Amino acid sequence: MEEISFARFLVVSYKFCAQPITDVLFDFLAISKKNFNTKLKSTLFAFNIRHLLRVLHNDGSSSGVAQYLIRYCSHSNDEEITISNIILLWVKYPLIFYPFYLFYIHMRRCVFGEKFWTRNSAEHPAQSRFAELEEIMKFLDLNYYESEAIALKRTARVILKEVLRTPTNRVPSLLSNLTLDSDEIKYLTTEECVHIKDLLGYKMAKQLILESELDYPADQQFIQKVAIGPAQETMERLFDNKVGKEFVYDVNLGLRAWVQQYVDDRGTVLKETFYKVDPEVAVGHSAVKDVTVSSAASP
Repeated sequence: MEEISFARFLVVSYKFCAQPITDVLFDFLAISKKNFNTKLKSTLFAFNIRHLLRVLHNDGSSSGVAQYLIRYCSHSNDEEITISNIILLWVKYPLIFYPFYLFYIHMRRCVFGEKFWTRNSAEHPAQSRFAELEEIMKFLDLNYYESEAIALKRTARVILKEVLRTPTNRVPSLLSNLTLDSDEIKYLTTEECVHIKDLLGYKMAKQLILESELDYPADQQFIQKVAIGPAQETMERLFDNKVGKEFVYDVNLGLRAWVQQYVDDRGTVLKETFYKVDPEVAVGHSAVKDVTVSSAASP
């Protein structure tokens, strides 16, 4: 393992912390490519970006926004994305590389401290090494990066804005619109909620709308924060004689699932597994099935 002196460590750390975040992200992507001759026009495959997002966001389990970013990163894994466009996406969708931004902030706190960098930034404003990134930085609002909750809400609102621009017969993609603007939607109408639901499916539409914290019409009951379980009054249970299984359906929650019961020798239901069937999300996308398990009370 190569060793460096403490003095060299300080110099390297200072250079890392003194750069604007866009340049630090560029260096991070260059290291990911294992190519220090990387240019802004250099490209990464969408597969690599999607894999990176899976690592940064724990496979999308943290939020509906993270799931959307991973699933709709691009239309195909072999699509090439330039480094400059990846940085642009981070400015547009703050949550994309938010874990990396936290590392950058933590590093600055460890090296000389927050007060030093605040004073240093005021006296010597950081400038990007690239003219193109200087243009992108004009749209960088660090208020959206003060906390993960703020970054999540901002990203959810930008996503919904882009989804509303996408026709129902098209598959959304982060790369479909690379323009930057500061406007955001403030309220969702009934028609807009239906459009989002038709395009993304009940589950993801509900998650994104709740995470955006936007106001929405009261008649859109599928958005309500209601736990999915067999005890819900709005849930209908039907028995399919041909299949020999129960089927549950709830129009308010958008739940459609087959029920698998596990019983003991006395016929007591120990637990139920819901094999959820999601609606079609877009043309060309088949329904996605996932499994949720809920406990059932013994009679």
